[in-house]
Amino acid sequence: MTVGKDEADLTLRTYSELEKWMNKKDLKGLRWKSVWFEGVDHGSMVGKSLYDGLLFIFNEWRIPDSVLTAGDVDKIENLRKEIAKKFRDIDMPAIPENRLNALGYRFLNEKSYDKAIDILRYNIKLYPNSPNTYDSLAEAYLTKGDKENAIKYYKLAVEKNPRHSEYEKRLLQSSQGKLKELGVEVK
Repeated sequence: MTVGKDEADLTLRTYSELEKWMNKKDLKGLRWKSVWFEGVDHGSMVGKSLYDGLLFIFNEWRIPDSVLTAGDVDKIENLRKEIAKKFRDIDMPAIPENRLNALGYRFLNEKSYDKAIDILRYNIKLYPNSPNTYDSLAEAYLTKGDKENAIKYYKLAVEKNPRHSEYEKRLLQSSQGKLKELGVEVK
Protein backbone atom coordinates (compact mmCIF):
# COMPACT_ATOMS: atom_id res chain seq x y z
CA MET A 1 0.00 0.00 0.00
CA THR A 2 1.27 3.45 -0.79
CA VAL A 3 0.29 7.00 -0.13
CA GLY A 4 1.93 10.29 -0.99
CA LYS A 5 2.71 12.51 1.95
CA ASP A 6 1.40 15.45 -0.08
CA GLU A 7 -2.08 13.91 -0.39
CA ALA A 8 -5.22 15.66 0.91
CA ASP A 9 -5.80 15.42 4.67
CA LEU A 10 -8.84 13.14 4.23
CA THR A 11 -6.79 10.70 2.15
CA LEU A 12 -3.94 10.69 4.70
CA ARG A 13 -6.30 10.10 7.64
CA THR A 14 -8.14 7.30 5.79
CA TYR A 15 -4.86 5.65 4.79
CA SER A 16 -3.54 5.91 8.34
CA GLU A 17 -6.70 4.25 9.70
CA LEU A 18 -6.43 1.41 7.15
CA GLU A 19 -2.77 0.94 8.03
CA LYS A 20 -3.61 0.74 11.78
CA TRP A 21 -6.44 -1.72 11.11
CA MET A 22 -4.19 -4.00 9.02
CA ASN A 23 -1.46 -3.91 11.65
CA LYS A 24 -3.95 -5.07 14.31
CA LYS A 25 -5.31 -7.98 12.25
CA ASP A 26 -3.78 -11.41 11.97
CA LEU A 27 -3.80 -11.60 8.21
CA LYS A 28 -2.44 -15.13 7.77
CA GLY A 29 -0.77 -15.70 4.42
CA LEU A 30 -0.87 -12.04 3.42
CA ARG A 31 2.47 -10.30 2.92
CA TRP A 32 2.05 -6.59 2.83
CA LYS A 33 3.82 -3.37 3.57
CA SER A 34 2.93 0.29 3.72
CA VAL A 35 4.96 3.10 2.21
CA TRP A 36 4.53 6.85 2.66
CA PHE A 37 6.17 8.55 -0.32
CA GLU A 38 7.87 11.92 0.12
CA GLY A 39 7.09 14.71 -2.31
CA VAL A 40 4.31 13.03 -4.26
CA ASP A 41 0.56 13.25 -4.40
CA HIS A 42 -2.21 11.05 -5.75
CA GLY A 43 -1.54 11.83 -9.40
CA SER A 44 2.25 11.57 -9.35
CA MET A 45 2.78 8.37 -7.43
CA VAL A 46 1.21 5.73 -9.68
CA GLY A 47 4.42 4.75 -11.48
CA LYS A 48 6.48 4.62 -8.29
CA SER A 49 3.76 2.63 -6.51
CA LEU A 50 3.56 0.06 -9.30
CA TYR A 51 7.34 -0.26 -9.54
CA ASP A 52 7.87 -0.63 -5.79
CA GLY A 53 4.89 -2.95 -5.51
CA LEU A 54 6.17 -5.29 -8.19
CA LEU A 55 9.62 -5.33 -6.58
CA PHE A 56 7.98 -6.23 -3.25
CA ILE A 57 5.75 -8.95 -4.72
CA PHE A 58 8.50 -10.56 -6.76
CA ASN A 59 11.34 -9.97 -4.30
CA GLU A 60 11.75 -13.69 -3.71
CA TRP A 61 11.49 -14.54 -7.43
CA ARG A 62 15.16 -13.87 -8.18
CA ILE A 63 17.85 -16.34 -7.32
CA PRO A 64 20.53 -14.38 -5.46
CA ASP A 65 23.77 -13.75 -7.32
CA SER A 66 25.70 -15.35 -4.47
CA VAL A 67 23.94 -18.67 -5.14
CA LEU A 68 24.44 -18.42 -8.90
CA THR A 69 28.09 -17.45 -8.75
CA ALA A 70 28.88 -20.36 -6.44
CA GLY A 71 28.06 -22.52 -9.48
CA ASP A 72 26.39 -25.33 -7.51
CA VAL A 73 23.70 -26.52 -9.95
CA ASP A 74 21.93 -28.67 -7.33
CA LYS A 75 21.56 -25.67 -4.99
CA ILE A 76 20.39 -23.48 -7.86
CA GLU A 77 17.81 -26.07 -8.95
CA ASN A 78 16.54 -26.62 -5.40
CA LEU A 79 16.12 -22.88 -4.92
CA ARG A 80 14.40 -22.59 -8.30
CA LYS A 81 11.93 -25.28 -7.20
CA GLU A 82 11.30 -23.49 -3.89
CA ILE A 83 10.58 -20.28 -5.78
CA ALA A 84 8.18 -22.10 -8.12
CA LYS A 85 6.32 -23.47 -5.06
CA LYS A 86 6.00 -19.99 -3.54
CA PHE A 87 4.55 -18.77 -6.81
CA ARG A 88 1.97 -21.54 -6.99
CA ASP A 89 4.03 -24.07 -8.92
CA ILE A 90 4.58 -21.85 -11.92
CA ASP A 91 6.92 -23.91 -14.04
CA MET A 92 9.19 -21.10 -15.04
CA PRO A 93 12.95 -21.19 -14.89
CA ALA A 94 13.21 -17.98 -12.82
CA ILE A 95 16.70 -17.60 -14.27
CA PRO A 96 17.04 -15.95 -17.66
CA GLU A 97 18.88 -17.97 -20.28
CA ASN A 98 21.33 -15.16 -20.94
CA ARG A 99 22.16 -14.91 -17.20
CA LEU A 100 23.14 -18.58 -17.04
CA ASN A 101 25.01 -18.29 -20.32
CA ALA A 102 27.00 -15.32 -19.03
CA LEU A 103 27.75 -17.21 -15.82
CA GLY A 104 29.01 -20.19 -17.82
CA TYR A 105 31.33 -17.93 -19.80
CA ARG A 106 32.51 -16.31 -16.60
CA PHE A 107 33.56 -19.72 -15.30
CA LEU A 108 35.24 -20.44 -18.64
CA ASN A 109 37.25 -17.23 -18.37
CA GLU A 110 38.25 -18.22 -14.84
CA LYS A 111 39.33 -21.62 -16.23
CA SER A 112 36.73 -23.34 -14.01
CA TYR A 113 35.80 -25.63 -16.87
CA ASP A 114 33.74 -28.14 -14.92
CA LYS A 115 31.62 -25.42 -13.31
CA ALA A 116 31.14 -23.79 -16.71
CA ILE A 117 30.04 -27.08 -18.24
CA ASP A 118 27.68 -27.82 -15.34
CA ILE A 119 26.03 -24.38 -15.61
CA LEU A 120 25.75 -24.57 -19.40
CA ARG A 121 24.30 -28.09 -19.24
CA TYR A 122 21.77 -26.78 -16.74
CA ASN A 123 20.93 -23.97 -19.16
CA ILE A 124 20.11 -26.61 -21.79
CA LYS A 125 17.87 -28.36 -19.26
CA LEU A 126 15.93 -25.12 -18.71
CA TYR A 127 16.00 -23.99 -22.34
CA PRO A 128 16.14 -27.17 -24.45
CA ASN A 129 14.91 -25.45 -27.62
CA SER A 130 17.52 -22.72 -27.66
CA PRO A 131 20.35 -23.36 -30.14
CA ASN A 132 22.48 -20.85 -28.23
CA THR A 133 22.56 -23.08 -25.14
CA TYR A 134 24.01 -25.95 -27.19
CA ASP A 135 26.50 -23.70 -28.96
CA SER A 136 27.72 -22.31 -25.63
CA LEU A 137 28.15 -25.77 -24.11
CA ALA A 138 30.02 -26.85 -27.24
CA GLU A 139 32.38 -23.90 -26.81
CA ALA A 140 32.95 -24.84 -23.16
CA TYR A 141 33.87 -28.38 -24.14
CA LEU A 142 36.13 -27.10 -26.91
CA THR A 143 37.84 -24.69 -24.51
CA LYS A 144 38.35 -27.56 -22.05
CA GLY A 145 39.87 -29.65 -24.85
CA ASP A 146 37.03 -32.17 -25.19
CA LYS A 147 36.69 -32.20 -28.98
CA GLU A 148 34.22 -35.13 -29.04
CA ASN A 149 31.64 -33.38 -26.86
CA ALA A 150 32.26 -30.05 -28.60
CA ILE A 151 31.34 -31.66 -31.93
CA LYS A 152 28.28 -33.33 -30.38
CA TYR A 153 26.92 -30.04 -29.04
CA TYR A 154 27.79 -27.95 -32.10
CA LYS A 155 25.82 -30.50 -34.15
CA LEU A 156 22.89 -30.13 -31.73
CA ALA A 157 23.15 -26.33 -32.01
CA VAL A 158 22.83 -26.66 -35.79
CA GLU A 159 19.97 -29.18 -35.49
CA LYS A 160 18.01 -27.08 -32.96
CA ASN A 161 18.42 -23.83 -34.87
CA PRO A 162 15.12 -22.77 -36.51
CA ARG A 163 16.93 -20.23 -38.74
CA HIS A 164 14.18 -17.61 -38.38
CA SER A 165 15.85 -14.48 -37.05
CA GLU A 166 19.06 -12.81 -38.12
CA TYR A 167 20.56 -13.76 -34.77
CA GLU A 168 19.70 -17.43 -35.31
CA LYS A 169 21.21 -17.31 -38.80
CA ARG A 170 24.45 -15.80 -37.46
CA LEU A 171 24.54 -18.40 -34.67
CA LEU A 172 24.02 -21.14 -37.25
CA GLN A 173 26.95 -19.86 -39.32
CA SER A 174 29.10 -19.74 -36.20
CA SER A 175 28.20 -23.30 -35.14
CA GLN A 176 28.76 -24.61 -38.67
CA GLY A 177 32.07 -22.75 -38.85
CA LYS A 178 33.24 -24.36 -35.62
CA LEU A 179 32.27 -27.79 -36.94
CA LYS A 180 34.31 -27.16 -40.09
CA GLU A 181 37.29 -26.07 -37.97
CA LEU A 182 36.93 -29.34 -36.07
CA GLY A 183 37.05 -31.30 -39.33
CA VAL A 184 33.35 -32.16 -39.48
CA GLU A 185 31.62 -31.98 -42.84
CA VAL A 186 28.64 -29.64 -42.65
CA LYS A 187 25.62 -29.97 -44.90
